[in-house]
Amino acid sequence: IQEKDRISITGLANLTPGKPVDAVIVHPDGTRSPMQLKHTMNREQIEWFKAGAALNVLRMRPKSA
Repeated sequence: IQEKDRISITGLANLTPGKPVDAVIVHPDGTRSPMQLKHTMNREQIEWFKAGAALNVLRMRPKSA
C-alpha cells in the first residue's frame, strides 16, 4: 500500500462474525489489487457498526416497563 492508494471495503451489508471482508486497493494509475481482510467483530459489534453507534442501537430498542 502506497501513500496515494485508496482502499475500498466492499460487502459490509453482509458483514458476519468470523467471515472475511473483501477490499480493493485502488492505485493512482487505476490498477486494482483485491484482498480479503480479517475482522474481530462479534454479532453485537456488527449491529452497532450498521446502526452508526452503540447508542443508536440502544435508542431503537423497546423500553422495558
